[in-house]
Amino acid sequence: TCETILVGHSLEHDFKACKIVHGKVIDTSVLYPHPRGGPYKNSLNFLVKSHLRREMDRKAGHCSIDDATACMDLVLLKLTKGPGADDLPSGGG
Repeated sequence: TCETILVGHSLEHDFKACKIVHGKVIDTSVLYPHPRGGPYKNSLNFLVKSHLRREMDRKAGHCSIDDATACMDLVLLKLTKGPGADDLPSGGG
């Protein structure tokens, strides 16, 4: 429905391909902006490594369930820690 909040990473490409317009979106590529600003974007893999301190398992290829879980975890981190969630841990990249 139009009240549903969609969560993902760099969703503009998916929306364009599917010809979707939606008003309630949380995009982790926007929520965690690249330090150099647009048009640069951090990869989901980088965000997971640097903020959640875990690796994404890509041995079997791309998994949309893993991506969705990672995005939700990043959103929950931001909701829990607030703007400070942008600060990378010391030694992070």
